[in-house]
Amino acid sequence: METYPNSTTFSDTDVMDGGTDMEQRPSSRAVGTQGVPETHNDESDIRQKGSDMMHGMKERAERVSEKVKNKVTSATDYVKNAEAADMWGDVKELARRNPGASMVAVAAIGFVLGRSTSRSHSR
Repeated sequence: METYPNSTTFSDTDVMDGGTDMEQRPSSRAVGTQGVPETHNDESDIRQKGSDMMHGMKERAERVSEKVKNKVTSATDYVKNAEAADMWGDVKELARRNPGASMVAVAAIGFVLGRSTSRSHSR
């Protein structure tokens, strides 16, 4: 049997078959042929994972940006092309279907208008 620096022992057969049992591995850190830890591979793996993660985030941001752009374009087209009476009818219908959300929206609009008018008087 051979003894390694971390006091793990191996038989000749364990060394020959690669020591597939987790308890028989000498350490969790790879050691190069000169006894120097191989951190270069770990660093490049981390860089690659970071790069992959950033690429995925970029793709998601692009998809979200495209959806927002489409929604804003659709809303802009609606406001440009609809008559005021039609818009008021749509607002009433929306309020009937979603009364809770409508109340929150009205409260938010009232808050913003109240803040904007109170600031203009205090200046």
